[in-house]
Amino acid sequence: MHWLWRASLDLLFPPRCLVCRQFGPEVICEGCFGRVHPIQQPKCHVCGLPFDPLAKVEELCADCRAHNWPFVMGRAYGYYEGALREAICRLKYDYKRPLGPILGGLLVSCFEPAKENGAPPLPADSIDAICPVPLHHVRLYQRGFNQSEALARAVGESLGKPVEGLLARTRMTEPQVGLPHNKRRENVRGAFAVAEAVDPASLQGRRVLVLDDVWTTGETLRECARVLKRAGAQVYLLALARAISRPIAEA
Repeated sequence: MHWLWRASLDLLFPPRCLVCRQFGPEVICEGCFGRVHPIQQPKCHVCGLPFDPLAKVEELCADCRAHNWPFVMGRAYGYYEGALREAICRLKYDYKRPLGPILGGLLVSCFEPAKENGAPPLPADSIDAICPVPLHHVRLYQRGFNQSEALARAVGESLGKPVEGLLARTRMTEPQVGLPHNKRRENVRGAFAVAEAVDPASLQGRRVLVLDDVWTTGETLRECARVLKRAGAQVYLLALARAISRPIAEA
């Protein structure tokens, strides 16, 4: 009778795309997927910042040439715009949890070799554990779940990697969205620590992928990387979306 019950529910509450709200059986409809723009090659070999496809570029962007970051490599799946932005907001603020596995599945492409020469993918075989960026316990209670953990679970299941809460947020911070660029690093400085249940010595030599939903200026991800690197871990970064403009040739 399960099929009859499901059919009755569909009649009363027809399934909709959780992004555009159009009627249909998919969690994200084909039209919304068509409005998602993955970050393409060429891109910086370290942080994954996309370059203009028509420009002659080096392997590293200006920031990565100028800084010694606390991470080995960072990647983001797509641009924080259009349907991808709407989907993240639906997951994060409207608690549409079925979006988690779908959006997390998109991240797996960041581990796949590029079809053309360019920046290397994240090394799936070298990752020991996936660590979602943690929420403060007050915000976790308010929201009911950590959207970064939902994404991490999908990636971990696909790659066969454990998801571990290696970090804790030690104080409440203002949302990075809306803060001036020069205030964002100050906002997250000292806001993370190795989780109490984790022996810092156990992180020595581990290769940890830190995962977040949105990479804006990167200060949150880099602060997490600094904490893990100080404990002796080798850190990689991954985000579902990056808040940057598409190169003119792609737009």
